[in-house]
Amino acid sequence: MDRFVIRKRPAPPEEEHETSSDSGRSETHPVKQTWRKFRNDWLSRFSWLRNKDGCSYCIACDKKLSNHLSFIKKHNVFPIHKQNEQKKKHQIQMDKFLDEEHQQMSKQVHHAEL
Repeated sequence: MDRFVIRKRPAPPEEEHETSSDSGRSETHPVKQTWRKFRNDWLSRFSWLRNKDGCSYCIACDKKLSNHLSFIKKHNVFPIHKQNEQKKKHQIQMDKFLDEEHQQMSKQVHHAEL
């Protein structure tokens, strides 16, 4: 499971690729490794997924994931992810909590003014 989690994003290594020319000498050319980009259409498929600095981020597990659709699909079926997703559903969101607290406070103020 840890192989799908990205701890830190390392700098892409530059590899040297050898080619031979007509004169028989070999020349080296740097080849850059490309990173996969986050796709916004994944947001509609996975409600727990967010784009965080160009990386896939699971809000249920609070982890960065690799930008590979197959890894994201595998992460979706992990038991620990399912448990974290259920826990997040049962938590009260902060804005709802503060709204209820504000309503109670306004009721108390209203009764105190009467």
